Amino acid sequence: KNVLNYRCASSVGYWEQDTLRIGEEEFYNSGNDVSEMWYLNVVPIEDYNRLTQSNEVLKPGEAIAYSTAQDFSRDTIMMENTGPVKIKKATTNFSDFNMSPGMTNPSLYLFVPDYEEFLTPLLQLTDSYGNSRFSLFWHYGFDMDCDDETQIKVDAEIQEKNIRAST
Repeated sequence: KNVLNYRCASSVGYWEQDTLRIGEEEFYNSGNDVSEMWYLNVVPIEDYNRLTQSNEVLKPGEAIAYSTAQDFSRDTIMMENTGPVKIKKATTNFSDFNMSPGMTNPSLYLFVPDYEEFLTPLLQLTDSYGNSRFSLFWHYGFDMDCDDETQIKVDAEIQEKNIRAST
């Protein structure tokens, strides 16, 4: 019950004025303090609408933003390899579904109208080893009506199957 199911492209970055510089290697090479690192998550608007029972419509170049930082109030965001992204609105109608309570750095979720089109130039960004600066995920979760020990066993089995499937 309570199925959680959404696609997400994730990276880390840091703000350089109105530009979000993307990539872990780039962050560490910038000389910035680790407290200045942000987690960036790009999610399709249709997944957001399904999760929040909304009916948001976005034009190309627009996004809805959700941030764990209380002071996030940007109208436009620039990122490498993209044009300006106009923030149609900032929302509080989203939970940080995948973030551990121990995470101290802020997260920015961008809900975008054409996920694949939006990601295409971003996925071309690579680090010095040729690896993409973004990781693609499909988050899927659900509540289980059982004790903690059983939940831990089921989680371990799922993790093991994921490891085998990825090798």
